Amino acid sequence: MITEFKESVVAVLAGFTIEIKILIISMMPILEQKASIPIGIASGMNAYLVYFYTLIGAILPAPFIYYGVKFIFPYLKKIKYIGRVIDLIEKKGRKQTGKILKYELLGLFLFVAIPLPGTGVWTGTLAASMLNLGFKKSMISISFGAAACGGLILLGTDMIINITNLIIG
Repeated sequence: MITEFKESVVAVLAGFTIEIKILIISMMPILEQKASIPIGIASGMNAYLVYFYTLIGAILPAPFIYYGVKFIFPYLKKIKYIGRVIDLIEKKGRKQTGKILKYELLGLFLFVAIPLPGTGVWTGTLAASMLNLGFKKSMISISFGAAACGGLILLGTDMIINITNLIIG
């Protein structure tokens, strides 16, 4: 399944410039900046440009996710197989709400900022929408979280490159 997904992504992105590719990859759930920053750096792009493009790409879907959840999910739940997928997405969102509810916007910021599997803009925005944290405050918190996350991933990528260069020569 992962191989098929990877092949589909590669096929879709084939004709685009590297800037557009990393922008699109950073907009994808699960991948987000965690994948797009190392890809951009590995392609030889300037680190500042990689950071800029991936930050824009990560934040861009957030308003659509925030409002889309409230308007689209009730309709999608009525469709037999899609309804099951929506239930799984909501379950994942609810699972993360306890961590976020405790500290609200600071919790939301930290949840988005820490680059771990299952965290990020998509899940954070889903949780913010389900918790009705407020659109404007949520988007600010999510944007700062994405900025911090991108910085951490960029720093980690740079460290890995430097360590590898020291070891290899």
